[in-house]
Amino acid sequence: MSDEPLFGKFEIIECFKKDDSLAVYLADHVYLHKKIILKTLNTKLISDQVVLERFKREARLLAKINHPNIISVYDFGTHEEFFYISFEYFESQNLRQAFKENNWSIDNKIDIVNQIANGLSETHNKKIIHRDLKPENILINENNEVKIADFGLAQISGGEKLTAAEAIVGTPAYMTPEQIQGFNTNERSDLFSFGILIYELFFGVNPFLGKDAGQTLNNIQTCRINTPPPHAGMPEYIPLIIDSLLKKSPSDRPDSVDFIFNLTGSTPEKSQPLKRSRLKYFIVIAGIIALSAMLYLLQNVYNIAPVEPKTEVTLTDSLIIEQPPADTIKTFVNPTDTAKTIIRQIPVAEQKIADISDSLSRLNIDSLVDLFGYIEIKCKPWANVYIDSLFVDTTPIKDPQKMPVGDHIIQFVHPEYPQHIQTISIAENDTLKININLEDYAGFFICNVSPWGDIYINDIFKGQTPLNRPIILNPGSHILEIKNPAYETEKSEIFIQKSDTLRMTVQLKALVKSN
Repeated sequence: MSDEPLFGKFEIIECFKKDDSLAVYLADHVYLHKKIILKTLNTKLISDQVVLERFKREARLLAKINHPNIISVYDFGTHEEFFYISFEYFESQNLRQAFKENNWSIDNKIDIVNQIANGLSETHNKKIIHRDLKPENILINENNEVKIADFGLAQISGGEKLTAAEAIVGTPAYMTPEQIQGFNTNERSDLFSFGILIYELFFGVNPFLGKDAGQTLNNIQTCRINTPPPHAGMPEYIPLIIDSLLKKSPSDRPDSVDFIFNLTGSTPEKSQPLKRSRLKYFIVIAGIIALSAMLYLLQNVYNIAPVEPKTEVTLTDSLIIEQPPADTIKTFVNPTDTAKTIIRQIPVAEQKIADISDSLSRLNIDSLVDLFGYIEIKCKPWANVYIDSLFVDTTPIKDPQKMPVGDHIIQFVHPEYPQHIQTISIAENDTLKININLEDYAGFFICNVSPWGDIYINDIFKGQTPLNRPIILNPGSHILEIKNPAYETEKSEIFIQKSDTLRMTVQLKALVKSN
C-alpha cells in the first residue's frame, strides 16, 4: 500500500469490509483531522449500474441533512474509477447488539424512541424515506445517544424508482405490507418498521417473526398484533403508539412521528444549519491548496530544496504541532554494514514493507539491488495482510510487493474468519505467488430453529433466526445456546470441522408455567 493518502485525503486505519467492487474502511480524513467511515465503490467492477445509482443517491440524500440523530456525510466524489462517500465516525454499537446487554430503564427506552423519532422527523421533512429501518441500522453509544445509519435503500418520497424490482427491498422481518406487495412506499412505511422496532425494544421480540422468511412475510401481511398491556412502570401510551404504527394499511397509520412527541411530551430536535460547518471545511481546503501552491513555487521556481520536517503537523480547529513519542520510533539498519548505519527512523504505526526498499533506493546502494524479490498476494474473500507484523495492504492487491530476500511471516486477518499465518521465503529477483482461501481454514454452522431463537456461540451473540447466511467459526468445540424468552434455553456443545458445514434443526420446548 502506498504511503500516499487514498484519493489524496484519506489515511486508512482499518478495513471493515471489502469485495471486488465495494469496500468500507475506518480512516483519517487528513483535511478534517477526524476519524471517518469511508465507503468506496469501483465503478468498473460492478455488474449492475443500479448499485452505483443507490450509492450516489445515499450520498446526495444524506448531504441534505445535518441532524444529531442522523449519521452525517462529510463529503463524496469520484477519483479515477472510484466513487466514494466519507461518513461521520460514531463510536457505538447497533441496537441489535445493545438489546443483548439491555439494562435500560423505561425512561431510557422512551428517550431512545424519541431520538429515533427525531431522526425520522428530520428525514421525512426533507421527503426522504429510509425504507430499511431495523435495529442493525440504529446506532447507540455508551451515553445512549442514538443515530440512524445506512441510507443505502433510501429514496425521495414520490420519486422515481431506479428499477421496477426496486419496489421490493428491505429486511424481511421489518418490511411493511406495501413493500412486500410491491406497492409504492412513503413516510408511513418507515413508521410501520418503527412500530416493530418499538415493540422489540419494550417487549423483547419481533412480533411478526416466524420460523422462516416466508412465514415472517406472511405474518406481516395477515397477522393482527395484540400488543401486551403496559407492565413494570411502562406508560400506557406505549402500546397505543405500537398499535397505531402497525396498521396494515398506510392510510390508517399516523401522518408523521409528531403524535409520538405529543404523547411522550418531548420536543422535536431541530436540524443544524449546514453552512457554518461546510464553510469551515472549505476554508481549510482553500488554505491547504494555497499552501501547496506556495511550496510548489518555492521548490520549482526558486529551486529551494524541500526540508523533511522533524515534527508532524496536523490541522484541526487550530494548528497543533506534535512530536512522536520516543517509544514509537524504530530504527532500520543496513545488515551488510558492520557499523550498522542508520537508514531511516519512522514511527512504528506508519511502517510499511516498502519503506525499506524506498530508503535503500534513495541512498543509491547498487550492491543491494539483488537482495530483493517480489510477492504476489491473493486472498478470498478478502483480508488485511501483515508481513513481519507490519501492515502491507488489504486484498485484492493489484501489484506484486517488493520484499527483502529471506524468510518472513505473513498473516491474513479477516474479522469473521480464523487468522491464517505462514512462513514464506523470498528469493532474489523472483516472484512468490500466494493464493489463500480463508474458507479452507474455517468451519460453518447452519441452525434452523422453530419457532425462532437468538443464537449464541461461546456467549457471543451471532444472530437471530432465520439467519441470512451460515455462521463462520474456528474449527473445534464450541458452546451453543439458543434463547427465546417464551421457551426453554437450548444449550449444547457442537464440534466444527475445518472447511465443513454443520447443520442443525432445533425445536424449542415451551416453558412450563408454575401455578
